[in-house]
Amino acid sequence: MVKNLHKAIRDHKIDLYQAYADEVRSRPPTTLRDTLQFQSQEKNGKREPISVDEVESAESIMKRFVR
Repeated sequence: MVKNLHKAIRDHKIDLYQAYADEVRSRPPTTLRDTLQFQSQEKNGKREPISVDEVESAESIMKRFVR
């Protein structure tokens, strides 16, 4: 799968990316992320950006993973 993604990006081929995306969607769940569904509020079919004031800093996030 990853080779397909790399080739799609390198060659700028949407059909190769679509084949990669189809493969990802059709495989069984293998990670926690595969079992999650995200919902966003959309207006006119477009997602509104989050205000930068609502975003946690990278330094704060990294403290959870790096000690």
